[in-house]
Amino acid sequence: MTKNNNSLIQFKKDCLTNELFFSENYVKYLSVHKGKDYKISEFLSNEFNSPVFLMYTNVSNEISYFGFPIEFYSKYDKTLSSKLKIVNQFLIKKNLLSHEKIFSLGVSELEITNAISEKINPKLITEHQFIDLDDSEEKIFKNLKSNLRYEINKTKKNKDIQVKIINKENYSKNLIFEMMETHSIVSGRQTRSKDTWLINEQMILQNQGFISVVYYKSKAVSYSFFFHNSRMIYYFSSATLREYFKYSGISHLSLWEAILYAKKIYIKKFNLGLTNYLYTRNDVNISSKEKNIAFFKSRYCGKKKYKIILDRNSFFSTN
Repeated sequence: MTKNNNSLIQFKKDCLTNELFFSENYVKYLSVHKGKDYKISEFLSNEFNSPVFLMYTNVSNEISYFGFPIEFYSKYDKTLSSKLKIVNQFLIKKNLLSHEKIFSLGVSELEITNAISEKINPKLITEHQFIDLDDSEEKIFKNLKSNLRYEINKTKKNKDIQVKIINKENYSKNLIFEMMETHSIVSGRQTRSKDTWLINEQMILQNQGFISVVYYKSKAVSYSFFFHNSRMIYYFSSATLREYFKYSGISHLSLWEAILYAKKIYIKKFNLGLTNYLYTRNDVNISSKEKNIAFFKSRYCGKKKYKIILDRNSFFSTN
């Protein structure tokens, strides 16, 4: 076996074991939610005879890694323009380049600057954060914004408020539908099918997920769902009854307790998801709700990664 093949196998192994993104239940969830089958493909650069990026999925209008950015091979150190030319060639070869398609790519902080200065014309650039759970509880808490620490401590002292982690061991059948109902009340509509919630339930029963439930005077008023593998956890969704928003620390304490639980079960990283919109093109509209959710998560001050969203217009500028 060649050295390059060994590198590809190791890189694939790292993707599948060190990140949560690939799991049978998560793929099933996306397929049911989107109404299409997700399929994994790999791409090797003929020019460099080494893995450039891999594990892309092509469903709906997005080419990504199950909704997460495609990462270039860790030892591939070409410029962003060079990478995008290869991406462009790849999309043409696979007949994936169209007005509707968008491409999600992981980039460095330096490459963000290059994307603007080199007139690559990205559709969107976003910041994503994760918390290193190998750090001590004291260090993680100290890294939070000071006003967030205050809100968490204040809410902890409120005897009417309690947080309970629901996992495989203490899960009551159909509890997930209580969260679904709360989510529908808050949203004013059913945002996704019952089948997707059943898949979330399977994640819990197979020890791949849990719910952080907040009780006010013994009434469940807030639910947050998290899914994970043995190394990384992802903040999936949450819903809090609006009349309890006045207790500002409820959602913050719920997420904090989830972080502590993830650390307790020896997970390595806590993926907070999207925490800031760094650049939006004129034809992109980000709602106030989306910005507020990103800001809420950004206050946990995790380590930063970046994603660039490109479309047909972006790639044309690299030709």
